[in-house]
Amino acid sequence: SLSSTDAEVREVAYQELSLRNDPASEAIVRKFTLQQLRLAPPTASMLLFLNKTKDQAAVPLLLSHLQNKDADHSALINTLAQIGEQSVAETLAEHYPRLKAADQTAVLSLLGQLRSPLLLKLAGLALESSDSNVVNTVCQWLASDGSSAAVELLIRTLDAATQQTTFIYAANALGQTATAEARKALRRARTSSDPQKQRYARTALQSVLNRSPAMTLVIQARNFEQQGDVKNALETITAAIKLDPELPEAYISRANTLIKQNKYAE
Repeated sequence: SLSSTDAEVREVAYQELSLRNDPASEAIVRKFTLQQLRLAPPTASMLLFLNKTKDQAAVPLLLSHLQNKDADHSALINTLAQIGEQSVAETLAEHYPRLKAADQTAVLSLLGQLRSPLLLKLAGLALESSDSNVVNTVCQWLASDGSSAAVELLIRTLDAATQQTTFIYAANALGQTATAEARKALRRARTSSDPQKQRYARTALQSVLNRSPAMTLVIQARNFEQQGDVKNALETITAAIKLDPELPEAYISRANTLIKQNKYAE
């Protein structure tokens, strides 16, 4: 049936065999798959089989089809992400500039999953893309990386960005990293002449502050204050300020507690 001239018969036979887990069936499907990959791009059924078997012999054949305009590049890249290794990342990085935006997004995701240093090499080009999905994907992976180099790239992007989607994604990513340099960049963007950039920088910065470990102490201090326990309230809020000296809510909470004691100078 696999040798039939009827494409539908071949496909049904392939699917039935690929669902079986016995070694004989798998060997038949593997041989047929590799033969077909030398002639044409893989079908969806073939990709499912390769995802299941993780057959490394298929990797160079799949890579060869990246230059085939009739192939589904995104599907190829997603399969390579499942079965490939670091060597695959290098080849995909070479192809990156010539790929369509959707395929570039898939490559960036693959490099991120592999924790490949090549992601940082492509990030500068990706951040300049006019495609919002490409920018969003690279920003997410840079935030996940969290290294000083990744944060620096995001900061430069936020400072220079004129497209709304670009500075939204860059601001959100910096908010996720929450480093001291990221906070400075978000404060700088908060004073931008662009009202939209100001707004998204404020939102991202507030997200950083809300996740500060000192916020737990601020909440505890407010509870002490509501219970009338001013001493513990002040001690707790002082500890919060020491933990995160840049947390506005901590100073506001301390000020409110002192006001209720008529300690205006303090």
